[in-house]
Amino acid sequence: MAHIHVVNGTYYFHGHIVPGWQSVKKTFDTAEELEIYIKQHGLEYEEQKQLTLF
Repeated sequence: MAHIHVVNGTYYFHGHIVPGWQSVKKTFDTAEELEIYIKQHGLEYEEQKQLTLF
């Protein structure tokens, strides 16, 4: 499992929980670079889950 943060146009990819991905931290300058990395590693997106505060 991993997640992505976008800050000022930079994409930060962080791995979590799954062995082999826990210490993965990558930075990409463009969405295209991120997409290439995702495809090269056989990853895929799942539905985003967010909490909403009232």
